[in-house]
Amino acid sequence: MYVHVPASWLALQIYAVMCVCSFITLIFKNRVFTIITKSIAPIGFTFSLISLFTGSIWGQPTWGTFWTWDARLTSMLILVIFYIAYILSWKIITNFHLAEKLSSIITLIGLANLPIIKFSVDWWNTLHQPATIKLTESSTIHPSMLTPLIVMFLSFLAFSVIIFLIRFKLESLNLRIHSKR
Repeated sequence: MYVHVPASWLALQIYAVMCVCSFITLIFKNRVFTIITKSIAPIGFTFSLISLFTGSIWGQPTWGTFWTWDARLTSMLILVIFYIAYILSWKIITNFHLAEKLSSIITLIGLANLPIIKFSVDWWNTLHQPATIKLTESSTIHPSMLTPLIVMFLSFLAFSVIIFLIRFKLESLNLRIHSKR
C-alpha cells in the first residue's frame, strides 16, 4: 500500500501536468512546456507501471487473482497506453513540430481517462475499495497508516522532482543541439 497508492497518485498527477503543458504548447507554442512534458512523461509512465504491478501483487492475496478487468485496473492500463503513445510519438516522428503537435493531442485525448480512473470505484461496483483519503470529508484511514503513506508520497514526489530536473536539463540541451543544425 505504501508504494502502490503514492505511485498511483503520482501517475495521475503527472499526467494532469502533462495535459496542462500540452494545452499551453498547442495554444501558445511555448517550447518550455514541450520540454517539461517530454521530461516528466517517462516518470509518470514508470509510476503507472509501478501502480499496476504492485496492485497485481496486492490483488493476488486480496482478490485471488493478479488481474481482473476491474474498472480501476482497466482505466489505469489505458493510462499506461496513453503514456506509451506519447513517448512513442517522440521516438517515431522525426519532425519536431509534428511530434510536438501530435504528442500534445494524444495527451489531451488521454485527459478524459483521468476522471474515469479517479471515480471508477464510485461509479461502478468494482473490486477496489472506495477512497479512504478524502480532501473534503474526514478520511477513514487510521492516522498510523496515513502518516507513512504521506511520507512515502512526499519521498516519491521529491525523487520525481530530482529526476525531472535532470531530464529537463538533458531535454533542453538536446533541443539546443537540434535547433543549431
